[in-house]
Amino acid sequence: MYRDYGYIEEGKLGKPYNLRLLRRLLSYARPYKRAMVVALTLSLLITLCDLAVPYLSKVAIDKYILTSWLQVSLRDKDQTLVSLMKTRYGHLLRPGPDSLTYIIPNTATKKIDPRDLRLLRENAIIGAERYYLIEKQVHEKIPALEDLALKGQETVEGALLIPYEELTSLPASDLSLLRADHIRGVAMVGLFLMTLVLFSFGLGYMEHYLLEYTGQHIMQDIRLELFSNMESQAISFFDRHPLGRLVTRVTNDVENLNEMFKSVIITVFKDFFIIVGIVLVLIVLNWQLALVCFSLIPIIFFLTFMFSRMAREVFRELREKVAKINAFLQERLGAIQVIQIFCAGQSQLRSFREINHENYLAGMKQIKVFAVFMPAMELLASLGIAILVWYGGGRVIQDEITLGSLVAFIGYIQMFFKPIRDISEKYNIMQSAMASTERIFEFMDHDERLPELETPIEPDSSRGEIQLDGVSF
Repeated sequence: MYRDYGYIEEGKLGKPYNLRLLRRLLSYARPYKRAMVVALTLSLLITLCDLAVPYLSKVAIDKYILTSWLQVSLRDKDQTLVSLMKTRYGHLLRPGPDSLTYIIPNTATKKIDPRDLRLLRENAIIGAERYYLIEKQVHEKIPALEDLALKGQETVEGALLIPYEELTSLPASDLSLLRADHIRGVAMVGLFLMTLVLFSFGLGYMEHYLLEYTGQHIMQDIRLELFSNMESQAISFFDRHPLGRLVTRVTNDVENLNEMFKSVIITVFKDFFIIVGIVLVLIVLNWQLALVCFSLIPIIFFLTFMFSRMAREVFRELREKVAKINAFLQERLGAIQVIQIFCAGQSQLRSFREINHENYLAGMKQIKVFAVFMPAMELLASLGIAILVWYGGGRVIQDEITLGSLVAFIGYIQMFFKPIRDISEKYNIMQSAMASTERIFEFMDHDERLPELETPIEPDSSRGEIQLDGVSF
């Protein structure tokens, strides 16, 4: 493929060549490496803030909104089982010295292996009914709670154990008083969440400013060096290269480098941190449910790989057509007087119509690639949520995971697909930037300067004469 109008030579941009270009390009960022390190640190902090949001939702739901207790029926002679339950799952409380049952918080059952939990439920060791534990200082303010408490059950340090369904019979004022601590807890979680979002907004502003600052300065340095190099070339250099091509190098191609510095170099680490963080958090929350969600990952990476390959070629072709249009316009508009004198307007219009149509076709190819990839990723994200609702909802009904964990899973899965889409797009930005880098450094490395004489001739006097010596036509 020819290099006319900025075409890229096929096969030139191999991996070793790309790495050399990237190392040379990054050398322009060395004066600003402190700003880039700060931006990377801010990206890591923003990632931690983003990862904390779904987990805070889980805390609010499980600890405050849907807090409950379950009865555990253990005989005194089952000391081995009592000890095992206490050491492995904790929070095993005994309502009274003569009681044959214990109580555990509902969240404690999520630590029990699902197979063990099924056996415990089948043998009626752990009951399915949920209860609400009300502290003594609270139920003393609401006399009606005495009638709702479990009959014949001694309380834990004066607390009452009330079936969850019975609370619906209380008036709203009593419920507000009953759950005052939980309401305050939810408010504190909400306040902390709002503070976290505002803090993340401030960090995002500083990160964006630093990336723009770095990108603009690097772009300024490269433009100055590129223009200085072009300016010093011989006239024959400008005879062979259309002005539109030169203008494209100094404007569009350098702008592509700015896009890479502000959208790829630092933010790609943020996407990587988010993906790794989500995987780790999901495994900690519930590794079985996490494995179900991860079943979509091979499909995601296959689609991303295919999209990257197709988009790379489309972006390359689009850049070629844009450079061709710029060169054509620069040449024709610069010689518009000649075109009008020779009445060549219609022929030039036909030529431009062909070039413009080629650019249109290249743009449509890009649109088709994105029109397939983006909806496909959205479809996979919806499929992942559907699997979570189906499988995770069943686990919630069986008390194997909490509702808060399921809500957190859905939040994390929605977050999981965004950085994957971003990485695929940034890969194409990187490819476009590498193509522009190759064109820019091609001109920077070109040396066609007129040699200067070591001992230039200086005339003894100036008499207003012109002498031609050894000149031929």
